[in-house]
Amino acid sequence: MSSLEDVVRDSLEDHAREAPSGASLLEAVHRQAAQTRRRRTVLPYALGAAVVAASVAVVASSMTAPEQAAAPATQQPTESAQPTEPTEPTEPTEPTEPTEPQPTELPWPRVDGVPEGLQAFSFHGLEVLVPAAWEHDDTSCGTPMADTIIVGSPPAAACAVDGPDDLTIVRIDAIGPDWQEFHLDAYHVSDATQPALLDGQPVLRGTVPPQPLASTDLEDSLAMGWTPREPFFTEVLVLPEQQVVISVESPDAEEALALIATTRIVPVDSHGCVDRYEPLEVSATHPEAAEILVPGTPTAATLCRYYDGGLARSADLSTGEMEELISVLNGLTPGVGRADPVEIAGGLECDYVAEGIIVQFQYPADEQLDVLVRVDSCDYLAASNGAREGIVTRQLFSRLGRVVGYSGGLPGLPCSPGTVYVQEQSCTG
Repeated sequence: MSSLEDVVRDSLEDHAREAPSGASLLEAVHRQAAQTRRRRTVLPYALGAAVVAASVAVVASSMTAPEQAAAPATQQPTESAQPTEPTEPTEPTEPTEPTEPQPTELPWPRVDGVPEGLQAFSFHGLEVLVPAAWEHDDTSCGTPMADTIIVGSPPAAACAVDGPDDLTIVRIDAIGPDWQEFHLDAYHVSDATQPALLDGQPVLRGTVPPQPLASTDLEDSLAMGWTPREPFFTEVLVLPEQQVVISVESPDAEEALALIATTRIVPVDSHGCVDRYEPLEVSATHPEAAEILVPGTPTAATLCRYYDGGLARSADLSTGEMEELISVLNGLTPGVGRADPVEIAGGLECDYVAEGIIVQFQYPADEQLDVLVRVDSCDYLAASNGAREGIVTRQLFSRLGRVVGYSGGLPGLPCSPGTVYVQEQSCTG
């Protein structure tokens, strides 16, 4: 049994046993575990069963509490009762306002690290665990084609592509400061109405049962040659402080709950990337940094991509990927590439949002060198270690983008003076 199963099972089944009706609840959970499931499980079953056990136990506690209230004590007669002195009349007390129930911590276990068989995805201080076999953003023309996690991309099909029905999809995205006025129906933000706490922070949670498409929507979809997915369960969690929403869609309600229950709030994620990095600048930390972008022989490398100050994606590189990246960085032409004028095709002004990838190179004796590669398409097109700069290239962007992606499109590339490279188009003035 894996460490994840041990932690989840022991933590939450203990919680369930402490509930007033915990025994019967545990028996129901174990009976359910013995039944044959309709489809394969994406996480160890202990996670789903244990989360269900703890959640039901909390409900049972609140339901059985009134039954356990002690009966009022009866007064026994005394053999000789002494006369009592009359008491002074007391002032009437002001009626107290009823207090609102305070949100409580979600009954989900805190699993530190990344257990075997799982992988972690981070976004703006939130981290969630999904099966290691999943590919991120596994879509075709906006339509998921396999169980996947989609980060920072709204669920909208760009063309009529049919995907499998039997999919589990995790989505994470930023919702902005005005999320309460701008409900993102695709994420079911407006259905997150249950106040709770996650790692001590206020959150809103919601559970959405399967909702078939209206007949008119179904007819319109079929007329366009697109067959919608079968109805599915959705678990949604809104984190107002991080301004992030996470939703899990699945035809299996337990699977959706088990996945969203792995959500945790982390100031530093499992890859070692901080949740915010502002401003996007690095300082030279290696004595040879002025001579070469990546000096010496690093032992490991991590990519941390930041967009508008927030962590958007992170990943560790394999030894082979790290060596290839070092070769590309050290082969860059010294200097800074500038896209001038700062505008894109059609005369639109550049919508500048600071975006960059911090490459954290680890050395023996806990030494670290950070190299910043700016991927916003405006003015500063360079890789820098704080003491030396190199002009970015398509090859560099390709190697970084296939691991941690970009916010959208191909970043700007330096062209000849007075021109700018825009996505797949030529340099234009």
